[in-house]
Amino acid sequence: FLTREAGYGVSDQDQGIGAIAVRDPHIHWSGQRILFSMVVNSVDPAADRWQMYEAKGFEPGATVQITRVANQPVNFNNVQPCYAPDDRIIYVSDRTLDGTLATYPALDEKSQGRINTGLWSLNPQTGDLIHLEHSPSGSFDPTVDGFGRVLFTRWDLLQRDEKAVGGSAFDYTLEATAATFQ
Repeated sequence: FLTREAGYGVSDQDQGIGAIAVRDPHIHWSGQRILFSMVVNSVDPAADRWQMYEAKGFEPGATVQITRVANQPVNFNNVQPCYAPDDRIIYVSDRTLDGTLATYPALDEKSQGRINTGLWSLNPQTGDLIHLEHSPSGSFDPTVDGFGRVLFTRWDLLQRDEKAVGGSAFDYTLEATAATFQ
């Protein structure tokens, strides 16, 4: 409903050019804005990317306005955004670490599937972008608690690499300084 009021999406037809998908809504601390990710279907769906948007205008009689978050990486998928107390946006992205498409897409630690490159922090006003956390298998679902701490899920495979050749792969028996490997 909100996206249609703001002029996004198509109605009365099958999904096609202009159709949208929306995910990961997050309400601002003030309750007056909503941050979310949206993809808008174009003539080249393979090139479509999830981008972050913000909705405002929830007061009685107001019209909802949706705007694309400024200064975010445009050639990458930016999902699961949340507000930090200082209005920076913390989110998950598959942006390459150097910001180029030469190494896109990022692959998981076994090079078997696409994965995000971790948590990012963006100041939409200045474009200041910080890579907060990198994990070889991905980071997901960031949220900020009342003390300003970032909580998130990190996925790690932590198993022997079955692609390793010649017996060089091993696992540690435990996570201690004097741990042996098997």
